[in-house]
Amino acid sequence: MRVHPDTGSPGGLTLGTKYERELPLASEPVEVGRARTPGGEFPVHSAKVESKVELGQYKLDVTEIRFSDINPIPGAPTGNIGYQILRGFTITLDSNNRRIRFDR
Repeated sequence: MRVHPDTGSPGGLTLGTKYERELPLASEPVEVGRARTPGGEFPVHSAKVESKVELGQYKLDVTEIRFSDINPIPGAPTGNIGYQILRGFTITLDSNNRRIRFDR
C-alpha cells in the first residue's frame, strides 16, 4: 500500500481506517486521540498487529499500528511512516524518478 514518509511525525506506522477491517490484528482498535488539521478533526485508533510488518525487503519491529483518515497530501488516501520507523534507515531520494530507497 502507498505510504507517506514523514520525518516530522514522531510516530510509527499510520494507515487509513479502512484497514482496521482488512488487516489481521491481535487486538481491537481503540481510540487513542484526535488529530486536528486545517481539513478537520479526525479520530486516531490504535491496535496491536498479529504478524510482522514489512517495508520492501525489511521486516519492521512494529507491534502496533495507528489508524486515521488524515491525508497529508492531495489524492488517494495514504498511510504515514514516521520517525519511529524511519530512524532505523538510511534514505535516498531519487526525485527525477519519484523513488525512495531504504537501506539499513
